[in-house]
Amino acid sequence: MNQVKRLSDSKTRISLGSLRGMSGLLLSIVCCAALVHLEFRIKEHHRLLSHPTTICDQMEDKILRKVQQNFNRWAAATEEKRSEGKGKFSIVI
Repeated sequence: MNQVKRLSDSKTRISLGSLRGMSGLLLSIVCCAALVHLEFRIKEHHRLLSHPTTICDQMEDKILRKVQQNFNRWAAATEEKRSEGKGKFSIVI
């Protein structure tokens, strides 16, 4: 009976030791994956912070081109209306 108890205790100890080892290994793997993920996020943020002026400059240039195009269209349309109205006058009351 005493031998059976010792055998049972040793199996329990082996099982607990194995469980601790496996959980430690799993925890190590999860921590390693979290660190790699964090490193990628840091690199991405660093890349975004180091190049904001070029992105903003590109957007500013694009907006200025669109504003100039719209202004040129408006100026052309206004000039066309003025040339159509030469010789005519209207009274606004």
